Amino acid sequence: MSNYRPQFLIPNNEEDFEDLCADVYGTIFNCPNPSKYGRRGQAQHGLDLVLYRDGINSDDNRIGVQCKHVQKLTFDGKHGDSFIKELQKAEKGQQKISKFILVTSLPSDARLLDKVNKLSQARLDERKFPVEIHFANDLETKINSSKSLSERYLLGKNYEILLKEAEKFINKEQYSVAINMLDASNIELMNQQEKFQALTLLAISYLSIDSFDKFIDSLQKLEDFDWDDDNLTNLRIVKISIQQGREVAEAELNRLLELYPKNLNLIALKTLYDIQKGIEINFDDLDAILKSNYDIQFSFMEYYINFGRHEFEKFHTIYENLASEDKSRPSALIYKLNAELLEYYKRPDNKDKIRQALDNFRKNTDLERIEKPAFKGLALNAILNAYAMLNNFENSKYWYEYAVDNNIELNEYAKHNLVILSIKNNNNLFFIDLLDKFSNQELKGYFLDGLFHFNAIEKIQSILQENQNLAPEIQNELKSYLILKNKLNQVTNLEEYISEHRLFEVNSTKGLTLLGFSFFNENKEQLFDASNEKILEINYVADLMENMYLGSYFFTTEQFEKSIEHYQKVLDSNSVLHEYDLLNYLDSLLATNRFMQAKKVIEENWDTIQEKKLRFFELITHLGYEIQDLPLIEKYLANLTQYNDSAWYWRNKLQILITSKQDKALKRQLKAMPLNLKNEKYNTCWLILQEVIFGQKDKALERLLNFWHEKPDDLDVLQDMQALFLEMMVNPQVTSKLSQARHPFFDYQFNNTTDGCFIKVKVNNEQRGYFLDSKVSSNDPNKFINPLDSWGSQFLDKKIGDVFRVTTPFGSFDYELLEIKSIPLAVFHNNSALASQPNNPFNMLSLEVNTDTEEGIKEFIKTINRLSTPNDVIKNQFERYISSPMTIALLGKLLHKDIAELTYSWIQDFRYPLYTNDDRYTKDLSKLEAQNRLQSKTHFTIDLFTLLEFKRIGVSDFLENIDNLVVSSSLIKQLQLLIDKHNFDFEINQKSETVSTFDNKFQFHTVDTNILKIRSDDLKFVMDFLETNAEIYPAYGNDFQSNIHKILQQHLPEIDKSTLRLAQEYNLTLISLDARLRALASQVGIDTINGNYFIESQLQNEDEYKKICLNQFSDNRLTTDFHIKYIIDSSTKNSPSLNKYINAYLSFLTANFDLEHILHEIITLIYTQRSLGFGATYGYVTRLCEIAFCLLAKHEKLDFERDKNIANDYYWNSFRCKAIQADSFEELKSLQNNTLGISYGFLNPRLIAKTTPILG
Repeated sequence: MSNYRPQFLIPNNEEDFEDLCADVYGTIFNCPNPSKYGRRGQAQHGLDLVLYRDGINSDDNRIGVQCKHVQKLTFDGKHGDSFIKELQKAEKGQQKISKFILVTSLPSDARLLDKVNKLSQARLDERKFPVEIHFANDLETKINSSKSLSERYLLGKNYEILLKEAEKFINKEQYSVAINMLDASNIELMNQQEKFQALTLLAISYLSIDSFDKFIDSLQKLEDFDWDDDNLTNLRIVKISIQQGREVAEAELNRLLELYPKNLNLIALKTLYDIQKGIEINFDDLDAILKSNYDIQFSFMEYYINFGRHEFEKFHTIYENLASEDKSRPSALIYKLNAELLEYYKRPDNKDKIRQALDNFRKNTDLERIEKPAFKGLALNAILNAYAMLNNFENSKYWYEYAVDNNIELNEYAKHNLVILSIKNNNNLFFIDLLDKFSNQELKGYFLDGLFHFNAIEKIQSILQENQNLAPEIQNELKSYLILKNKLNQVTNLEEYISEHRLFEVNSTKGLTLLGFSFFNENKEQLFDASNEKILEINYVADLMENMYLGSYFFTTEQFEKSIEHYQKVLDSNSVLHEYDLLNYLDSLLATNRFMQAKKVIEENWDTIQEKKLRFFELITHLGYEIQDLPLIEKYLANLTQYNDSAWYWRNKLQILITSKQDKALKRQLKAMPLNLKNEKYNTCWLILQEVIFGQKDKALERLLNFWHEKPDDLDVLQDMQALFLEMMVNPQVTSKLSQARHPFFDYQFNNTTDGCFIKVKVNNEQRGYFLDSKVSSNDPNKFINPLDSWGSQFLDKKIGDVFRVTTPFGSFDYELLEIKSIPLAVFHNNSALASQPNNPFNMLSLEVNTDTEEGIKEFIKTINRLSTPNDVIKNQFERYISSPMTIALLGKLLHKDIAELTYSWIQDFRYPLYTNDDRYTKDLSKLEAQNRLQSKTHFTIDLFTLLEFKRIGVSDFLENIDNLVVSSSLIKQLQLLIDKHNFDFEINQKSETVSTFDNKFQFHTVDTNILKIRSDDLKFVMDFLETNAEIYPAYGNDFQSNIHKILQQHLPEIDKSTLRLAQEYNLTLISLDARLRALASQVGIDTINGNYFIESQLQNEDEYKKICLNQFSDNRLTTDFHIKYIIDSSTKNSPSLNKYINAYLSFLTANFDLEHILHEIITLIYTQRSLGFGATYGYVTRLCEIAFCLLAKHEKLDFERDKNIANDYYWNSFRCKAIQADSFEELKSLQNNTLGISYGFLNPRLIAKTTPILG
């Protein structure tokens, strides 16, 4: 082994070593500009430098130099660096050289030198350029041989540079590099000062990598100097801590501080010890010099995010004020990444900060360069957690395997995040690997989450059998999951099993909620209540994750108040909800009508929702349409332009314009709307309808055909198209614009066959129908012909009546063309024919209608018109009205009447007076107080019934004197719907029918057309007045909750609720003629004024006032504008019409009402039809209920066993028959012969479904 001891410092990296070689050999060969051959990363062909003797560039003078800064070099070894490999590279290069020199940083190696010299001689014999190898010794010799080089490298400056470089590497936390630089041979050549500094740096380096023996050895050498040095003093205290314990070290530190109280190094060490002990210290209170010390800065950063403090703002303030070189230290990078992770756990708002911190870590360091053992484990866990949080499965898996291979312990965060990652990526194998590796330590909750997610029933059963030492709570949680999945083996009595295993008494929160989910889904009310009671007994005030989980549980089980309560506890702890939970919280607020808080949540999270933007938008639209705050919807929709290729996006965009009556903007957007949208069934059909309504029929047809082309055999697509066709037949916005009531998609005439039509042909005495279309996606040859292929092209350009021969692979056949249709018309006819067949795909699936908006519902009601309400039901509703605090609007809702109908179409019957003057429960302001408020410019609001009543009796002028009138956007929306509805009724001269009671019998009367005109005109007047004189705001309310609030929100119609919310939100005084509404308003803290005060003030004398009061409030205004005869006549002319109207009506009912209401309406319909001379079979009446059941299932509202019992009881009491005979829903769906129809073989027509005994 060489005994070489260099007199100068060999550079410690390749680049600096290459620069040294360029300088030395450039000087030796008198080459003023030695060339570096290529950049790092380029192919250099074994050469780093190219030099020219005496600066003359010629082949004879050109010398190639390869610089190798390596730890080991062989002559011709296969692995690692070797001389031969570098020579071979040089030989393949384009540079012609006269000599090749390999310079290495290694000391001389005689055997390697001999082999190179021997090779060089052999090459010269072969007339090849010679080769040489130069070692570090040779470099020093060459430096000694040159005065300029000697002065540059050998005048004692090397160790100063060495020490500065070593200190730089220590500051970069590259301690091993510093230790290698400061080896004993270097230190022996140093002067005393340099030796002391070098040993100090060595001691710090060894201490930093937890090499305590070498640290103490270095420190002992330092102590031989017996110098008074602050660093030495601090290191001695650290040694005492290692050898004798922390308390002894702190005692020595305190002794020295008494002697030297102003010594900043001692103060710094004391500060570090205090921080590590968790003593409360404020970084801002420190001396400026201490605050600039990295060790102090780092300790405080660690202090602020550990010890449960989570003071992230203070952490970030210190980090941002670090020196730029300190920010790139591995310790700072690790803790920055950890801080972002911990902050996200605490406040999961945005993962971008995690991504940036991870990128910064990777940019400035890597795991191999982290030498402090504690930091290495911390760094790996941070990296793994970051990749898992970013859902980067591959990198997470790589670092997980790295940790396993290198025996690096993973913290609980990492294990938890890896399990979540396996769940997110649905990787069962990875989860099982995690479970097998870590669950033997303890079966944590996140492993249970994984077991449940992957439905690992066998694994759960195995764990329960093999792990008898599991905590009882964990065992019962697993058993609770098996109950949820009905996988308990040999358990016949669930209640006994729960009691025996004490599942309610000894269980985790999640276990109890699993039981709750099970009982909720299966409608086991007593067990559900019992599990709920146990859940509610536990106090979760301080447990963040428990509250988050319970918020989700209560939301899923529709206990929205409780859901809000637990989510609010999370928020009150200054934490942030994850997106899933945040949206559950928002949904719960909407479900409980906390609109103001919901709006606040929306505004606070406007820009933070990343992964669930569409659900967030759905909730925004729910709120916006509920209270008619369209700008709210429009504003967020502007953030979703990335979805402008989707039908739902354009539907919402257009719906806003339609609702706000921006017709010009709507037409512009319809023109701009792309044709090739992602089709979402009902949304696409809705867009097509709007294009037809607003005069873009051709574009609508093209969109319809594109929709059909994608899935021409799809039942859902065909059903949506059929619903669209039917809607166009009855929608007045469509039919009023068409001459002779022709359908906009059916009125296409074909002179001859062409690409894009339907043909009916006759071949071999058999009629067949084909779609002749090149764009259709189906390849079914029995339905579709591609006119662009050899077979299909033979069908083109043919006229009806043509007989032509078609050649196929099976021979030639004669075809006769019988009919040519448009594709939409053919689809409609095919669907209609299919619907009339037994066991058809449409038999119990109603054709959908637009029930998303009130306008849509009203248009639907016009489609089938209205049904009568039987005498006993009307009587019952009025008796409820007399005895209950029911407003006029609520009465109308229960009678299926709007406020305008109630106000203008009342027939006198004193048995049922309208109690708008019932002031027994009101707390109205006095007349004097009312006048004072008018004069003081107090803000008022008013309900729609009162507005209409004022106009009807001619005393509305005084409203113009109220300067500060405010109404809700919902009132304006409702008013516009009434205008559209009643204007349509008047314009088509469709006479309404009013019902009244005489001698306890209800009778029908036709409403005078003049009343219809007055009603229509008055509605328009009220709208003009409000738009001119009133302020219009969305009504959010003030979110105050009480029992009366909950009752009002549950039972009152939106027109009343919005008025009360508006009054609460803006502290308005309510003016109303409805005493019941005023009474309810008073109970929720709203001041009220009796509208009669204003009527009285407008009249000339008391008699006139009394007369108006008598006419206004004593009349029984019961009315029903149901066009019964029109409905029955239309729906019973033929079976297809009957199917259409009944299916449409039942679809409406099942989408909007509960089962008992639906049953009531079905029975009403049957009795009404009977009263008009149509009998009904048992099959018919049961078929209506069976259709309703299938539709309820479609809306996910059916509990078959429970609802079957309810329906059967209801039917038995009404008809003495069962509504549902089937034993299961699957059996119900498979029933045959279920088409509704009419039989005329009896004395009177009979409504039938199949041949059954006639209902008497």
